Amino acid sequence: MSLRRYTTTLAALGLLAACTPDISQRTNPQTVTYAAFDPAANPPVIPLPNDIARANAAATTGAQQELLNAFNQAGGFPNDQELPVTVDFFTEAVTVAPRARTAPDLDLATFKTAPGAGATLAVFQVGNNCTAVAGCQAIQPVPVAIDPIAAANYAKFADHGSLSIFPAKSSTTGARRWAAGGKYVVANRGGLNGVTTTDGKTIQPQAAMYLLLQDKDLSNPLNQGLLLQQFPDPKVAAAFGTQLEAIREPLVPAFALMDAVGLPHHELAIITGFTVAPSAGTHVETDPTAGLLPLPSDFLIDPATNRVVNNPAFGVAAAGLATLDGFSTTAMILAQVSEKGVRASSVSGGVLLYKVTSTGLQLVPGIETAGAGGKYVANPPQIVADVITHLPCAGPPYAPTCASPVIGLQPAIPVSLGGSAIGLPPLDEATEYAVVITDAVVDGTGAKLVPSTLAKILAFQNPVIVSGKSQLPGVSDAEAAGVEAMRLALKPIVAKAAVDKPGAGVVMAYTFRTQSITGKGFVADPTQPQGAIQLAVLPYSPTLAPVLSAACTAAGVADCAAAPPARLSPPVAKAVQEPRTIKARVRTVRAQRWAWAVLLVNAAPDRNETYLSLSGT
Repeated sequence: MSLRRYTTTLAALGLLAACTPDISQRTNPQTVTYAAFDPAANPPVIPLPNDIARANAAATTGAQQELLNAFNQAGGFPNDQELPVTVDFFTEAVTVAPRARTAPDLDLATFKTAPGAGATLAVFQVGNNCTAVAGCQAIQPVPVAIDPIAAANYAKFADHGSLSIFPAKSSTTGARRWAAGGKYVVANRGGLNGVTTTDGKTIQPQAAMYLLLQDKDLSNPLNQGLLLQQFPDPKVAAAFGTQLEAIREPLVPAFALMDAVGLPHHELAIITGFTVAPSAGTHVETDPTAGLLPLPSDFLIDPATNRVVNNPAFGVAAAGLATLDGFSTTAMILAQVSEKGVRASSVSGGVLLYKVTSTGLQLVPGIETAGAGGKYVANPPQIVADVITHLPCAGPPYAPTCASPVIGLQPAIPVSLGGSAIGLPPLDEATEYAVVITDAVVDGTGAKLVPSTLAKILAFQNPVIVSGKSQLPGVSDAEAAGVEAMRLALKPIVAKAAVDKPGAGVVMAYTFRTQSITGKGFVADPTQPQGAIQLAVLPYSPTLAPVLSAACTAAGVADCAAAPPARLSPPVAKAVQEPRTIKARVRTVRAQRWAWAVLLVNAAPDRNETYLSLSGT
């Protein structure tokens, strides 16, 4: 999900469509191309993010108001999301009615960043240490490095095109995020010296932006001549002028900056200013655009196919994963956290795992609380290290200096408990589970975790989709439907967590579904998943074949020797069909970086033990 279309509600400025600036040409143009700035539209069309949107939260309703209120309480737009500056462009026919709009073909090579000769794009940080209460500290403007603008940054739709401008990738996280607590200005130059289309046509400011660039106090009746032409009633014109001035006045320092860096503000096609919220603390990473999401999670289930999304981030396993109706019953349940990590000793008491059944929620305990009756290990030693010595930590229990960059719950491994070795069971197949992370989990400094932007949305009281339409600008209808399904599913789960962990606040909750393993449902209904044992059929060795045969018989699967289904990608199908020893196949798993989607052998690449799981892959 990309949270990038936040709207503002202003009174209808009907004059804007009529006040198109004159363009000096010998003949009237057939079309004119604009950078979109129309706060009168419904919804308004403005560059986003934009502090104009946050200023008008009170005029919105429902989930949109909850979203803007959350931004205002945080002190700005999200710092935990890849949040591109989006600018819409459209070409409008001006000689015929109706004035049809189309998406222009922008010449992306004409976007040249300032400072520098011929600059047409300025991206500057103008403030820092921003807070919800005190505002921002002004700084000497600093140019911000951006991700190169390429074809993927410009999307064309039927009636407009949309350009996305990202800051450069972080060298530590790889994410393209604006700095927390920063204030930014982004502008495009138009006209003869600015950005053009591929056929050389210039980009103009839309009418409202044109008025803002004229250095006139639009609340002054002496400067409302154009407004009076559209609205003869002086009171109406004055009201519109006051609203426009409220937009213009905060931009005046930005206009001066543009003049100084080579983009004369009278030549701008568009400009926007926005504030990014300061960091509130360590959070669970939930940034879909950056590929940072809990794994497994239902965020990664494609609602159109009811299968795992075909995500390039999964590498060579992506095609095989996309055939599955859920996630591994034996892989670690992982949630990455931001830069300070988590204190390992706080995970077992601060994270709750539930099995969702038709009769209610069942709390699934870990060995730290249930001993031999536990079903998983919270943050096993393989992902924990001492922050002082940087050496692996023995445990659990863990020393206070033992920390991890992730929250991890590991089922289905052998563990030593009270001097005895026991094997933890896998999760149940084809079953829905829920993970609730509370603020009893603390980061490496001992501070409580805080909710991410997505966590706040999942806690909204209002629906994020109504009559099939997303209520969150920038979130597609399909994405909103998925978020809404999880929001509703989490309500009873969060309520149960409040009982099981009284006094703790929920900082992130989500659900995930395990894959079908045995294919029992397929036996009775061919439309049901065939099961991972059938996907993982392989002639390992004569020694293993009877074991697999007995396991399949016990599971009620008729033929374990069936060939892999045709839907497997060729590389995966080949890997399954080729006769190999277990040792060779473990090497395949390692080479494919936990390609557990289609193989029964589990081999963690960071440790030496290897074991066979007949319960799933």
